Amino acid sequence: MKSYIVVNVQNRETRVGVVEDGRLAEVYVERSGQQSVGSIYKCKVKNVLGGMDAAFVDIGLEKNAFLYSGDILPYAVEPERRSRRQARNHSITGIVREGQEFLVQVVKAPRASKGARVSTKITLPGRYIVLLPESDSVGISKRISVPEHDRLKPLLEAIRPPGFGLIARTEAEGRTEEEISRDINTMVKVWNSITETAADSPAPSVIYQELSLIYKIIRDNFTSDTGCMYIDSESKYKKARELARALTPGLEGRIKLYSDRLPIFERFGLERDYQQMFKRKIWLRSGGYICIDIAEALTVIDVNTGKFVGNRSLTETVLTTNLQAASEIARQIRLRDLGGIIVVDFIDMISRNDRDRLIKAFQTALNKEHTKTSISQVTELGLVELNRKRVSETVGEALTEVCPYCSGRGRVESSETVSLRIERDIRGFLHKTEADAGLYIKANPRTALCLIGDGGKNVKELEELYKTSIYIRGDGIMHIEEYDLAHASRQKAADLESRVKPEEVFKVRPERCPSEEEDKAVCWVERLLVEIPHGSKYIGKTVNIKIKEVYRSHAVARIRTGRGTYV
Repeated sequence: MKSYIVVNVQNRETRVGVVEDGRLAEVYVERSGQQSVGSIYKCKVKNVLGGMDAAFVDIGLEKNAFLYSGDILPYAVEPERRSRRQARNHSITGIVREGQEFLVQVVKAPRASKGARVSTKITLPGRYIVLLPESDSVGISKRISVPEHDRLKPLLEAIRPPGFGLIARTEAEGRTEEEISRDINTMVKVWNSITETAADSPAPSVIYQELSLIYKIIRDNFTSDTGCMYIDSESKYKKARELARALTPGLEGRIKLYSDRLPIFERFGLERDYQQMFKRKIWLRSGGYICIDIAEALTVIDVNTGKFVGNRSLTETVLTTNLQAASEIARQIRLRDLGGIIVVDFIDMISRNDRDRLIKAFQTALNKEHTKTSISQVTELGLVELNRKRVSETVGEALTEVCPYCSGRGRVESSETVSLRIERDIRGFLHKTEADAGLYIKANPRTALCLIGDGGKNVKELEELYKTSIYIRGDGIMHIEEYDLAHASRQKAADLESRVKPEEVFKVRPERCPSEEEDKAVCWVERLLVEIPHGSKYIGKTVNIKIKEVYRSHAVARIRTGRGTYV
């Protein structure tokens, strides 16, 4: 089955999905200000760090960019140093200096707390070739066949412009000298325009902005192997046809305008796969599942049998789960654009033949994509280690933000832990100033419930310990780790006590009560905890209750039965 491309255009975002074998294989998202990899800047050196053999340069972004000495062409930043052999013998301090200005290209986008990584080794990708200014090398894509490699190598060496290097891209296979020369001339004109702009621009400033996502997709992904490209925007559809005529003559007829009312990702069944990119757990066809956890240093993927119990033997069950997981993991790595070190914990297998079969299947699945991914080793603990080239943020990192509640920990304190912290804070709070009519505590309802205790037991003990009245209220808007301690004036205390009175009737939805007494429910009225004896059977239902007793931090109510009586 040929692959096809689906383009969803919105006012502030463009999504592109590459579909292979009927499933989403790659996702690209473009939002304003997020595309920086490939862009060229005129930078100013801010710090030169000999101990790190690197420099930090200002390119006009929020954080200074990192420039490693190995990514510097000294003869490019210092025109008088034309000897490359001489340049290689210099340390970072002998190559660049603070305040110096020159061109750099972003090779890795800003990520988390890190700034972008830049290089003076600029590359300009065309349709068939990659142009390398300040170079004289000629390279051929490894995906090109050996006979074609032997044809292209001398051809490129013969037509290479002086002062430029060339790399033949996969699409160069089978192309004529005329087609490749036309592509080279186009990219040389782009480079000449960049140098002219840089000469008249201050530092820091952007000199060349990486082209739009649709342009890059047509240049890099829209090939003769692509069935169709569907675009749901008429203006972008027309633009894409123009680009295709210039870059891929003869293929523009495969670009189709999608005009149905149903969202295009839903029409092609891609929205579910797209949303799965943000999930930690991914289910397999058999009922097993994988869990993906992304940390700062590496990504860890765990494989589990889940609901799958197999039919014949444990060995077959484990092998089937692992093989399905290998295929899905390779797909998720590509889909989420995971990079760096990746560790996979497959289910242990006793048979060496089964292990070899799994690794072979895994490597085959990984080889389907363009980004280089290699299995480095299988550790003594049976973990499979991968290394995949990282260029930018993962799709998940680009489209999500660190949780404002847990700050990236992935877990929050339990309601009981927070309630105990409040108890400790009460001592310090009362030590500083004496309470007037009492102490007013506002917290998340779950935390407040733990602090009050079953039947108000905990709060009574606190009142006896600190010899003061305590008013606890639950606030559903507050985060579970958030709470407020304040003095309750006489007026405030009177107001809190008057909001709920005995014999009042309220319509509520009882909740489960974490109590030793099973036949009990709770609810919240005016932020006051209300316990409902014999209310467990009404949890989740809308019922009427009548307040029986009211205390400072909780109340007790009777529930109205179907016969119209309160018990």
